[in-house]
Amino acid sequence: CRVLPFIEGQLLSSVEAPTEALLQDLGKNLGRLDLALQSFSHKALDRPILWNSCDAEQTLASFKPLLATQSQRQLIEHFEAGFRGRVLAQQTDLRRSVIHNDANDNNVLIDDQQRRVLSIIDFGDMLESWLVNEVAVAAAYAILDQSDPVAVASEILRGYQQAFALQPLEISALFDLICIRLCMSVCICAYQRSLEPDNEYLAISEKPAWNMLGRLAEVDYAEAHERLRNACLLD
Repeated sequence: CRVLPFIEGQLLSSVEAPTEALLQDLGKNLGRLDLALQSFSHKALDRPILWNSCDAEQTLASFKPLLATQSQRQLIEHFEAGFRGRVLAQQTDLRRSVIHNDANDNNVLIDDQQRRVLSIIDFGDMLESWLVNEVAVAAAYAILDQSDPVAVASEILRGYQQAFALQPLEISALFDLICIRLCMSVCICAYQRSLEPDNEYLAISEKPAWNMLGRLAEVDYAEAHERLRNACLLD
């Protein structure tokens, strides 16, 4: 048994179209959280966890064969190429830090007027990873079902920068990390459903994630990167 304080509010997932201000507030709260975690460490953080984007290559290699179709596997491989070429190639220069690592829209509480973030909950996937992954994970889920995913990601990044600025190299990795998180989501979902085929919760983000991956495959990386840099007022 455990007792937790109750926080009034609603889940971000209940908002069909979050405003720019709300998305920025999400980013700002994540930035404040990560800034506070700069001095935090704990031996329990040194553990294997499926949801670590640093290990995306191994995770995708393990579960990609479980995907239903060859076209799905080819889509995943498309994003893996960008991840290897633009993220892993410079990973030693990406800052590492303890991060929340799971700011999806079911883990973010907002006020009833849908104007600001009240709390970020569920620290079960907390780990030490690339700092930029905090923004990537939040953006990966916030863009689902949105008409302009890069604009949504840009607003979260804009808010994060106000509290804890990412470096240009980290921003250059952001688009690929958003894509690779969604790749991990659908592949891990395939694995989990193979273990629990009747568990409907496991597939809660699967269909919108596949839809978004199909759209992101058509986005030009250079254009997306430029828009993300512009959100940070970088030349």
